[in-house]
Amino acid sequence: MTPHTLVSEVVDVLHDVRRTGADCIVTLGGGSLSDAAKAITFAEANDVQTREDLLNLPHMMAKDRPSQPTRMPYILIPSTLSGGEYRSYSGVTDEQTNIKYQLCNLEPANVVILSSELAATTPEDVWIASGVRAIDHCCENLCTFKKEEPWAVIEKAQIDGLKLLVLNLLKTLEDPRDATARFNCQLGVVLSLFGLQYHVYPGCSHGIGHILGPMGVSHGKTSAVLMPAVHKYNASVNEKDQSLVCGTLWSIPEAADLFEACGLQRNGADLGDLLDAIVRRLGMPRSLTEVGITGEKKLQQLARNSMADPCVHMNPRKIEGPEQVLEILRMCT
Repeated sequence: MTPHTLVSEVVDVLHDVRRTGADCIVTLGGGSLSDAAKAITFAEANDVQTREDLLNLPHMMAKDRPSQPTRMPYILIPSTLSGGEYRSYSGVTDEQTNIKYQLCNLEPANVVILSSELAATTPEDVWIASGVRAIDHCCENLCTFKKEEPWAVIEKAQIDGLKLLVLNLLKTLEDPRDATARFNCQLGVVLSLFGLQYHVYPGCSHGIGHILGPMGVSHGKTSAVLMPAVHKYNASVNEKDQSLVCGTLWSIPEAADLFEACGLQRNGADLGDLLDAIVRRLGMPRSLTEVGITGEKKLQQLARNSMADPCVHMNPRKIEGPEQVLEILRMCT
């Protein structure tokens, strides 16, 4: 399965499922496979035959379309930290338009299996990149403008998840075979997506990232590039929320040592600065240029297409049009 779960491949595998008479789907791998299993089982229940049929299913920008619930069970065994196994929607990319659709009204996986031994075999660069994506889940959800009840419980889960992720990703750098650190990262992912159960959604880092991904950039790298800039862009409207996240990061001794080594101060560095330091320490790219996105034409295309993603419209600082997206993108060049 190609990264970002291409619509054409979902339809192809769906036909294979029907041809073989499969009665269950099991995936072993990352988030693109998890999304594929969710999309395929949903499509199977709704008599999808073509690309057009698949894109006519309910998605985040057209939630009220009629559909039948998933019938076929599916089991997910994740090898990365993308967290797709815990989301009740599936991101599929229409390669004809390069737009990613978030199919919704899906049934959760019947079983999710976590294995620290399996996790320790995932290549370090893949693991770290998906972990940065999980950090992005925590930070954007903690800084959301839409705080659903029970917010105190949601907030604690996101904070605890963020601590587990940052600490244990740094430990993974020191010893990539540390199975305990890898398992603690997996537990952090569970907590990082807790808010989604209560309809707490992320903002522009995820929204723009959904569109940047099909341009050839992995989701971990999209978060590495976009996340610090998005929080700097939003700081004027959610300073209190960002301060809470900053305090959480400073409370991790290993992270505090990193920040101080980078010359950052508790009273001077904002959330974007702290995330920049973490991303750089984890060896991830920090600019669009580094991930191959150059030239005004690509920036304009990315900004326009991003307006079709629902997460962009859930950003704490309102996005009125492509011009605001471009403002964020220019901070990432």
